[in-house]
Amino acid sequence: MNYGNREKTMKLVEVEIYGKKYKLRGENEEGYIKEVASFVDKKMKEVGKRAKTIQLSDLAILTAVNITHEYLQSRKEYKQRELFLDRKTKDLIESIEEEFEDMKF
Repeated sequence: MNYGNREKTMKLVEVEIYGKKYKLRGENEEGYIKEVASFVDKKMKEVGKRAKTIQLSDLAILTAVNITHEYLQSRKEYKQRELFLDRKTKDLIESIEEEFEDMKF
């Protein structure tokens, strides 16, 4: 593997999360990296409002747990919708095939 080329494509982006500046390195566009950081910042502020006297490391862990919970819930809902759409698609295909069977001369 040639890691030298990979490092050249990595972007260094300065962001602020919960009042602290970080330099993040990533392959994504700067706007996307800032969007991710903004999302984390927003979530940390939400958790921080509910837990006012909490150390930053504990706040970060609680925020990570909350984000992970939301992600897993979304993934579960997506899978359920996917199964529902698969069933509906199969039902529609069967219905169309039955209609064509009836149309045979």
